[in-house]
Amino acid sequence: MNVSPADDNEPADAPDWMGADDPAPGFDLGSLLLPPDTPPDPVPAPPPPAPAPPQRRPRPAAAPSEPFLYGAVVALGSKVAASEVTVEHDVPPGLRVLATSPPVKVSRGRTLVWSFGRDAAGTKVPIRVKAVAAAGVDPAGLGPANFRTSYTATTTVGVPVVRPEAEVALTGPGSVELGASAALTLTVRNTGTCALRDAAVRVACDNGLSLLSGETIAFAAVPVGGEVTAAVRVAGRVAGAAAVRAELTATPPFTAACGTAVAVTAAKLDLSFAGPDAWRVNRDHPVRVAVRNTGTAPARVVGLRVTVPAGWTVTAAPDGFDAAARVAFAQADLLSPGDALELALTVRPTVPGEGAFHAAAEDSRGECRAELPARADLDPADSQGILERFVEEVGFAPGGPPPEGAGARASAATGREHPHVVFAVADTEYAFPLHAVREIGRPPAATPLPGAPGWLVGVANIRGGIVSMVDLRAFLDEPPGPAAGTDRRFLVVTAPGGDLTAGLLVDRVRGIQSIPPEQVRAPAAPIAARCAAYMTGVAGGGRRPVVVLEPDRLLLAPEFLPFGPA
Repeated sequence: MNVSPADDNEPADAPDWMGADDPAPGFDLGSLLLPPDTPPDPVPAPPPPAPAPPQRRPRPAAAPSEPFLYGAVVALGSKVAASEVTVEHDVPPGLRVLATSPPVKVSRGRTLVWSFGRDAAGTKVPIRVKAVAAAGVDPAGLGPANFRTSYTATTTVGVPVVRPEAEVALTGPGSVELGASAALTLTVRNTGTCALRDAAVRVACDNGLSLLSGETIAFAAVPVGGEVTAAVRVAGRVAGAAAVRAELTATPPFTAACGTAVAVTAAKLDLSFAGPDAWRVNRDHPVRVAVRNTGTAPARVVGLRVTVPAGWTVTAAPDGFDAAARVAFAQADLLSPGDALELALTVRPTVPGEGAFHAAAEDSRGECRAELPARADLDPADSQGILERFVEEVGFAPGGPPPEGAGARASAATGREHPHVVFAVADTEYAFPLHAVREIGRPPAATPLPGAPGWLVGVANIRGGIVSMVDLRAFLDEPPGPAAGTDRRFLVVTAPGGDLTAGLLVDRVRGIQSIPPEQVRAPAAPIAARCAAYMTGVAGGGRRPVVVLEPDRLLLAPEFLPFGPA
């Protein structure tokens, strides 16, 4: 900063005490002294000052009571404009300052401080001080006036800011079938202001998915604005919602993460039957079997087969019906979610009793099964005609082949009265009135009862009711026979009024025979005491006798009562 003596180039707005009274240039207070009665002679301008203010000897002393001027010119730089320039001046002892131009910003004791803001390079600012010497003080002897300058300069230096930033994304299908695989695309995009080095992405899956590609994917570098991609392969392991996650780390230190949902879908086959509420013998009934895909993925190569029970005739069947195996079949190459494959049959039960339709559906991944229980009963309108046909076949000699014309004669002689169910236990044949027999069928599974007598097989669920199952061979003290066989049957017998019910296991069922009361007589030969207590008599004439039993005597017998009724 350059400080030079005051010159005659005063600013237009200089105060009145400046101008004609301006001192000659220089820093020597003695040279700036104004005598009381003599105006100062003009002094030619000195040459440009050296960097350090010149030292000049003071002039003769002036009258101490006269004010005088002194000052300096501050050049605000020659090349670079300063942000702020500060000029300080220590007032010599014995001087009293009357005014300054420009006004001081602050005074600290005898130090005057001027501050100037940023200005253009090369700007010159004159500083004037008007002072008066105290009594006895000679300004000429005070020496040169000292002004100190200082400044601050602001320099802007461009420094690049490094900001690592990146976007990570996983894109691809939102689902994968159970057991199949799918490919996702991993994308890393550099959105920062510096290149990413040593970038690595760690990939992880939920339990429903397994990762087929590597767990870590590395990239050497990703330039600013660039992107890199890689394939991520996953496979479905457990059906349900799942997700894939990716986490990026790179240099400069930076992390980012992303994730995407990938559902694991699977086909699910459900079987259903539709049939009549009541089945009637010798009546056609529609049966519809459907397999429906209730899953979330297509089922492929779906097969449906239905097995018809014995005793039921298929009167209308689809093309895929095997009459010998009694199996109907249908197939679909693809079954989308919500779609169904159906089989429609028309069946006709030919005999009373129970049966079950069995259905199985399978695809490329598994099989499901279903069952439709069915019970065929006689139609009341046809029962009498069926009875007549049984009488025709059985006649009056259930133990052997009927003689020629016996059926016709029996039908003519007896008409449709007094039907009985004839069955065999060991070597003896028995009969119950038909109205007391509610059901005839194959022996069901029975649950044993602890502490029960040996002739009580257990209890079974018959059409939603619990029925005691009695082995009639053991109950009547007959010799033991085979435990099971293809001919063995059970009779559900009820006492009059239907309040007491029991299931009786017998060896064979012969059929239905008309036994009028007049044909029931006392036995000609002795009958076992256990059996005699429950019988009405014996029918059959000279043929092998048929022991006619009374249901109420049997079901209400003291030894049978705690177990027989349901």
